[in-house]
Amino acid sequence: VFSKGAAVTLVGLDVCHSVFVNGQTFLAFRQLVEAIRSGRKILQAGLIIRNDLEKYSLWEPLTVVNVFHPEDMGYRFANINVVDSGDQLGRTVADYGKGNVNVALEVDVQKGASHLVEMIL
Repeated sequence: VFSKGAAVTLVGLDVCHSVFVNGQTFLAFRQLVEAIRSGRKILQAGLIIRNDLEKYSLWEPLTVVNVFHPEDMGYRFANINVVDSGDQLGRTVADYGKGNVNVALEVDVQKGASHLVEMIL
């Protein structure tokens, strides 16, 4: 997809790791989304499946927030390549400054989290 020239927006893991639920905030967050089964299932599945993590980053939900509120993120254009061999296999490499991929490099955490809660409720 990256090499085909189509306009693409990428919300990378470093940005997604900025919006999360952890052990301290999960109970309060769970009360907010209890009535919404889909929101609860996303969070519980992540925390149960990845119970080895201190936090569960909200990759998919933050990507959806980005579709409706792109102004909450800071971007740079880049050419993106994916390493297809060796010990870096699967790693995404960005060449910033030109390219067809609009890469999110930062997020307004408060706004992103607020929009996520609004969308779930």
